Amino acid sequence: MPTPNIPGNTRPTASITSAANGSTFPPSSSIRFTGSGLDGEDGQLSGNSLVWTSSINGQIGIGSPIDASLSVGDHVITLKAKDSAVAFDTASINVSVNSSTPFNSRPVASISAPAGNVTFLTSDSITFTGSAFDAQDGQLSGNTLVWTSNIDGQIGTGESFSASLSPGNQIISLLATDNHGDIGTATVSITVNEAPTKEAPTASINIPDDVFVYLTTDSISFAGTGSDAEDGSLSGSSLVWTSDLEGTIGDGESISISLSAGIHLITFTATDSLGATGNESISTTVNPPPGNDAPTASINTPDDVFNYLTTDTINFTGTGSDPEDGELTGLSLVWRSSLAGQIGTGTSISLSLGGGNHTITLTATDSLGATGSHSINLTVNLPPTASIGDPDDGFTFLTTETIHFNGSGLDAEDGVLTGASLVWGSNLAGQIGTGRR
Repeated sequence: MPTPNIPGNTRPTASITSAANGSTFPPSSSIRFTGSGLDGEDGQLSGNSLVWTSSINGQIGIGSPIDASLSVGDHVITLKAKDSAVAFDTASINVSVNSSTPFNSRPVASISAPAGNVTFLTSDSITFTGSAFDAQDGQLSGNTLVWTSNIDGQIGTGESFSASLSPGNQIISLLATDNHGDIGTATVSITVNEAPTKEAPTASINIPDDVFVYLTTDSISFAGTGSDAEDGSLSGSSLVWTSDLEGTIGDGESISISLSAGIHLITFTATDSLGATGNESISTTVNPPPGNDAPTASINTPDDVFNYLTTDTINFTGTGSDPEDGELTGLSLVWRSSLAGQIGTGTSISLSLGGGNHTITLTATDSLGATGSHSINLTVNLPPTASIGDPDDGFTFLTTETIHFNGSGLDAEDGVLTGASLVWGSNLAGQIGTGRR
């Protein structure tokens, strides 16, 4: 029972956050208890101001957190929070130590939806529902429940969420992590197929004919038509012209444009009001004028096959030189990624890239449209995620206390991280340990 109010002094408030009320533990197990005491005058209480007792074993520790082994039986665990004026408050939970409890503190995870061996479409919003129970912590929820896919990586957290997935044979895993960093896993296998498309529009290139040869100084005329069963004749931005060397070169039924030197795959794409597409392509060869030499391009940094994270800013530098025009700069130098398209122009750019294996190409174009290029390969990975389970943020400890830390790490490529992959650091003490706890 709390003490009576002392004039001018406010009683503290005691609270137990773990173990979960009603938990059952095996004999000889080390049980972690965490709690807090907050006082209006003294603030957050710690050390000797927090006293833990068991109805069977008596006093079992001071401060928070504590680890204690209890006798077999049903215990009432009480946290007494006492302020500097000796006013106090208590909080209690019930725990049992039972010799019939299996000595395995790993959480038990369960997936209730989706059912196994069910087939979905990429257009479906799939509902994922699961739960996990830990003998020490009770029912787990929130960020302690992490959902992953063998194809899409982490796809969600918590007991329930909805998401669309990539096509393929998906192995869905629910990873449940308790306060000690122990992980329980449940899996289910589903199949995701590409969603059937609506009736696609048709696209037709009327001019020029395939195999025509042009010069970089020519203005080339392109004309085509697009038709859709539902929308009828398409026009304007519904019709897009692209070159595999230069990207988008125009829209509408007809355009006229000069192209850089090279063999261009020209694609005419028609898109209907529901986003369905149809296209036709032709090959167009464009040569520099007689007597014009092609420029050269060179990527200086980064080196080929470097690995980066999606959070990194990558610095690219390169040069372009032409026998007739000399050093090329600005829009004459175009940077492209095989995954992201055009990413910049000029002799240097800095940016972050999405995950994947990128082929980076620097293309130099001279004043007559002749081109030269240089390519490198880069791998960009998603960074792992880290989570601290214990202690809670804002806790106060004494220099004489042994502080217990536990946490987890999850990577889209490597899965659950352990050992030296997890490094604990303090801004005052530097590195203080490795591993989940």
